[in-house]
Amino acid sequence: QLVSSVGYRPTLTADVAKLVGNHVLRTGGTFEDTRLVTSTRFTGNELERSLIPGHSDKTRFLGEGVCLEEAGTPCDYRTSSKLNYRTRYSALFVEDTFLPWAGFRVDTGVRWELMWVGPRLHFSDEISPRLGLAWDLKGDGSTRWWASMGRTHALLPAGMGVNVIDRDATVRDISFGGAETRRVDRGAVFSIAEDVQPIAQDELTTGFELGVIKALRFSTWIQHRVLRRGLDTVQINSAGDVFVDNPGRGGTFTGDAAVRDSTVVAADVLIA
Repeated sequence: QLVSSVGYRPTLTADVAKLVGNHVLRTGGTFEDTRLVTSTRFTGNELERSLIPGHSDKTRFLGEGVCLEEAGTPCDYRTSSKLNYRTRYSALFVEDTFLPWAGFRVDTGVRWELMWVGPRLHFSDEISPRLGLAWDLKGDGSTRWWASMGRTHALLPAGMGVNVIDRDATVRDISFGGAETRRVDRGAVFSIAEDVQPIAQDELTTGFELGVIKALRFSTWIQHRVLRRGLDTVQINSAGDVFVDNPGRGGTFTGDAAVRDSTVVAADVLIA
């Protein structure tokens, strides 16, 4: 099996900033329309497996025509399969950086994002607040305390389309000992759970920096991240139905929060 993948990623971004008193106001946005086109074919136009004499298992691509499950009946075979995965991403933001007093800087803002994967998986209201603080304690640049917090959402890749947009449709014709069977895989993808939410991660960081002498600086900080929601294929009932959903929201593990935490504590010494 040979696969040719070609990606297109046009992006448009614009922003503007304006100084108003001791405030720097910014606003802007971005738009991205990504396509991943895959062309798949078999050398010899088919894949044939044979375990022992008298056994043959041929796999070919399925076209858009008729193909019944009964062996020996007409079937629309194709020599290749072409799929088009498309994602759209948009974002708008507003931000304000200001100094309430000398040596203390505040940066605050909010970001709105839209993330669509194909025609069915749509996240249209991803709100991400941001806040950052920095304080020059002595006013001479030798010491600094800072803290920041923010929420981020995952940028889903076009390659996720194999789960939620489309897959290569194939036909297997199996012959063994004079008996023939046919198995048709029409490239079905996973269903999308109702009210599924986008991946969300919250982050909080604080640290301190001290300049002992001009050529020596010491800093230490702590960073904590919480993955509030993930995104995965989840079995939602005993019948084996699988949906793209937030783990822990439904199915066997309903009520068990699928939260992931990580904490980083670090310190360094810098010598010029």
